[in-house]
Amino acid sequence: MEGTSGSAGGEKGAAKVVGEVGQSTMTAANQPLSTSTAESVSLVDRFLAFLASDDPPGGMIEKEWRLHLVELALGRDEDAEQLSEGLPAASRELMRQLLETIRAVRPAVRDPEGIREESLGPAEALASALADRIGPTVGTVALCRKVLTFGVYEEMDPTAFQAGVPVPTIVYSEIERLRSERTEEGRYRTRLATRIEVLSEAGEAVWTHEEPEITDECRRRRRDFFVAQRITLPATIPAGRYVLKVRVEDKLSGRVAEGTTPLTLSSTLTDARGR
Repeated sequence: MEGTSGSAGGEKGAAKVVGEVGQSTMTAANQPLSTSTAESVSLVDRFLAFLASDDPPGGMIEKEWRLHLVELALGRDEDAEQLSEGLPAASRELMRQLLETIRAVRPAVRDPEGIREESLGPAEALASALADRIGPTVGTVALCRKVLTFGVYEEMDPTAFQAGVPVPTIVYSEIERLRSERTEEGRYRTRLATRIEVLSEAGEAVWTHEEPEITDECRRRRRDFFVAQRITLPATIPAGRYVLKVRVEDKLSGRVAEGTTPLTLSSTLTDARGR
């Protein structure tokens, strides 16, 4: 009986080792494994080490992107801030801003009703940085009788101008993504140059008006930027169909954008025949 008892004790001892396999180097078949915190951390660290040493098709930028996204997902914010100095400067800065935006917006994802204003700052900074790299665009171009403010103007019929007489009008242009610089007073300053051209159907410029320096200062970055320019088309432009082109140069970025609107100058004789 004692031998039998001893044998049973040995089996219980083996069962005990299998039951604590999370603390043992033994591998057991058909037995549950415990997942302790230490084991989880070890697996995470190994995975992060793999990402840090991996060589994905996108090279270093892709590697850094994957690694720091996972670190953010795991709540390792300080690690996610450690971007490699080997990244191209522009890519490194954009990645830093993007990761900062994700971190700032994360609480809002968890609690959309509890979003705070500080979550907007990094997102707005990222949007501004991206806009600077895209460069300016000229949206609406209109010939106007009156301009009050952005989007509020009284447009003239661009097909109803008369040739042979001076034609006064206001060229209204909406411009997006102009770069701004901070002044010593803390304002945002924008500098641009414009050139207005009247082009024939053959694409030749028959009249040009230039303003080499237009400066605007504002306490905040302007979201709605427009330029209203008074011009007078000379009586020497013959009757015909034209295109009025507005060319804008962002003096701070050196980039150029263009916008157009149709323009028709009709002769008195043509108008009489039309009636």
